[in-house]
Amino acid sequence: MTRDAAHRPITLYSSTDGRVPDYNEGVEYWGVPGLDRLVVNPHTGSQILVSGSEVHVVNTDTEAGARDALRVVKQLVTTEFEAAGVVTVHAAAFAVADGAVAVAGPPGAGKTSTVLAAVATGARMIANDKVYASTDAHGTRICGWTDPIRVIEAPGAPKRALTLAAYFAEDLSRLAVDPLPLRTVVAADVGTGSVPVRCEELEPGAGLLSLRREVLPPRVRWLGIEPSAAPRPPLPSADRFLRLTYGYRDAARAMELLLNRLDT
Repeated sequence: MTRDAAHRPITLYSSTDGRVPDYNEGVEYWGVPGLDRLVVNPHTGSQILVSGSEVHVVNTDTEAGARDALRVVKQLVTTEFEAAGVVTVHAAAFAVADGAVAVAGPPGAGKTSTVLAAVATGARMIANDKVYASTDAHGTRICGWTDPIRVIEAPGAPKRALTLAAYFAEDLSRLAVDPLPLRTVVAADVGTGSVPVRCEELEPGAGLLSLRREVLPPRVRWLGIEPSAAPRPPLPSADRFLRLTYGYRDAARAMELLLNRLDT
């Protein structure tokens, strides 16, 4: 077996004669009565059993099973949004006043660090990695899905994952859950060394490109019970675009500069 095959999720579908063809490997198995689909996660050992509209996650390891149960929930939430014409954007976001600020950039650009710095000043977190964006003639509104937060406690140190409850010390009022209008997009560029702190306006065309570059394709419908995505939903937009550049140790000063710029 090749390395790729060993790590490929296996999906089994039942058939009327009780045989289950595994379309990944071309092998057939005897089916389980009443089971429509079985998905195996080879990384965690979880078995995800789908029967009608019911989904069961089975794993003797409680923590691994809980992670895969969360993946199922995220899959269902995301595809419900996509069916309603919402797109998923690879961006972090926080709420200020009556609007949202999205922080965009490639992996390692400092999206999470920038949002956490904003939260430290009193802003509410919307998301640390992905947002759902719905766009119509009145603009774009976003809400978030917040994964475990990965924080760097010192330059060069490995990231440490924290749950929301742990990070917010059980005070989830610091999390914004209702959809908010997207007012500003910030292109983050956070370095590990000492660099000049700058916050500058981005030309709208370049800013819009930086935002739409982070729109993710629809999720693969591996559960088999999700609705189809809406055809070509509108792409997100924003009122204003900024670029924020700072060094890791200067997060507080960078956030002061950013919030002052947002007030103007």
